[in-house]
Amino acid sequence: MNPHQIESKIVDLYNAEATKYDSKLGYGIQDGGEKSAWIQDLFPLLPPVAGLNVLDCGVGTGAFAQLWLEQGCKVTGIDITQQMVDRIDQQLPENLRSNLKLRIGNCLDATEFPKESFDLIVC
Repeated sequence: MNPHQIESKIVDLYNAEATKYDSKLGYGIQDGGEKSAWIQDLFPLLPPVAGLNVLDCGVGTGAFAQLWLEQGCKVTGIDITQQMVDRIDQQLPENLRSNLKLRIGNCLDATEFPKESFDLIVC
C-alpha cells in the first residue's frame, strides 16, 4: 500500500467516526471536570499563553483548540478530514470563532506557513 492509499484509508476512517468521536472514552473532553483537570494540569507548566499563536495539528473536532482559545490564544487548526473540522463549526461557541483558522490537510505537509508563524505547536 502506498502512502496516498494509507492516507485515504485514514481519512475514510475519521470521516466515518466524526459524529461520535467526542463521545468515545479518551477522545474529546467529556465534561467540566475533565476540562478543569486539563486546565489545572497543563497551563501551569507553560508561560502565560494569552496572545500566543498556536498550531493545532490534528485539530479533530476542536476540543483542545477550544481550551487554547479560552486561554486567549489564536489557533490555527489543521486536520486531514473535512467531517471532523465540520464538527468544530457545530460545537465551538460563537465568541471564540474569530481567533480560529481552520485548514484541511496533512500536518506533515504544513509548509504553507511562513517560518516562525507559531509560538506553540500541539498535536
